[in-house]
Amino acid sequence: GTTKYLEHFSWLLFLRVFEELENEREEEALIDGKPFQRVIDQEHSWSTWTRAGNTGSALIQYIQGELLPYLQELAGSPTADKIAQIFTGVTTVMKSGYVLAEVVDVINKVDFHGSEDYHAMSVIYETLLAEMGTEAGWSGEFYTPRPIVDFMTWAVDPKLGETVYDPFAGSSGFLISPYEFLKDNEITVADLERLQHETLFGQESGELPFLLGTMNMILHGSRPPIWFERTP
Repeated sequence: GTTKYLEHFSWLLFLRVFEELENEREEEALIDGKPFQRVIDQEHSWSTWTRAGNTGSALIQYIQGELLPYLQELAGSPTADKIAQIFTGVTTVMKSGYVLAEVVDVINKVDFHGSEDYHAMSVIYETLLAEMGTEAGWSGEFYTPRPIVDFMTWAVDPKLGETVYDPFAGSSGFLISPYEFLKDNEITVADLERLQHETLFGQESGELPFLLGTMNMILHGSRPPIWFERTP
């Protein structure tokens, strides 16, 4: 069903987007003459393992036996700890490594530097979230329709300098909406940094909503991503 598909699609997409973010940070560090250490090493990076030519059972075996255990044991920095949290409990749900290879190929073709592709991906992702909630009969557990969320944000009229906290973040709609609301105003670079790092806070106890919410925030243009904590 949609639930399993979206879960699998989410963590694959996360790894691709995260590598793009790491590439950008590495380029910025190079320009500034500063050292940079990747959170995910080159051996386990998206571009390395997706271009190794593995398909079928070999691809499934690599992901289950090597990639996921590595990601689940990441540590040493706040970002590494968050990634380990995200991948706790993640398992491959596609039985066919050939189908998985096709999905990887599709994700590789998305141009994350092109605004049209990036916007389209965020719209598709939100649509899948809505369909998943309807299919599972638990939409309200972690997904509130976007028009309702946007109306509530408009009614509250948040200001830069205030904080937004959602103790049951789910798919992050109540964090994304104020982020976009504030970002659309004319703000300085310093204001944007404040918005990304000092404004939005949330918690989520469920493994799947935590993954979906993190990915949803990234796809809505948070660079670097706005992280939120996963409660025990």
